[in-house]
Amino acid sequence: MKKIGYIIILLFLGNTVFSQRISTGFTLGLTVFQDVKFDDNFIFPQNSYFIYYTGNDEKDDLPEYRNWVSGASTGININVDYKRWMLTLEPKGTFQSIKIPVLYPTPLGNLLDGNWSTFKVAKTSWALPALVSFKLTSKANGPFIIGGLQYEFNFYSEKNKELDSNVSDGISVFISDKEMYGVLYNENNYYSYIVGVGLKVKDKYSSIRMVKRFGGDLNLYPEADYVQIEWVLSRTLNFQKLRKGHVIYTD
Repeated sequence: MKKIGYIIILLFLGNTVFSQRISTGFTLGLTVFQDVKFDDNFIFPQNSYFIYYTGNDEKDDLPEYRNWVSGASTGININVDYKRWMLTLEPKGTFQSIKIPVLYPTPLGNLLDGNWSTFKVAKTSWALPALVSFKLTSKANGPFIIGGLQYEFNFYSEKNKELDSNVSDGISVFISDKEMYGVLYNENNYYSYIVGVGLKVKDKYSSIRMVKRFGGDLNLYPEADYVQIEWVLSRTLNFQKLRKGHVIYTD
């Protein structure tokens, strides 16, 4: 997977030779929607004495949960464009809150409402998306499609023992500082792929993107599988024409 990332960066650098202009700017993002899925209705945390039930009553007991407006990001963008194409490096920092409700079955086998707990994990990341976008019209403004890869350096902390946490009294004394390690997160970084659509208006690029972790060796990843929908706004602050005297291509 690292080879793919290197190839994208090399293509980005190589295309600067043939590009029409280079631009820089800033980027703001919001994680509008996050879907968290598990393969099984029961999870077995590595650092826990407990086994938890994850079936969601609202989804026919499937182990799937949704978080809305759960994170934000900010960073810079470096763009190289040629005709309708644009290559972008978008280094940024992100913060996200991951929440998952679980149920601890009592020794008698009864699933009591009082045993529901909501575990919280705070995720901070340094991310490097390498993106390719294509304008769908020849006009200066208009819609575009976008796709690419993102590599994340991730850092996590659990928030289960804070005063405002929603953890059942029956287990709060016994949970570990890394109760959800191996379930919601682990220490491994990973690649994600990105696809989306957007709209360019003057020097602003607004897009809706789907972000999903690549497959690969499942032993490297936590049990939870994530799909995110992000809204991203990028603005170009300045640009330089790389070939003096040439104008922007419009096809």
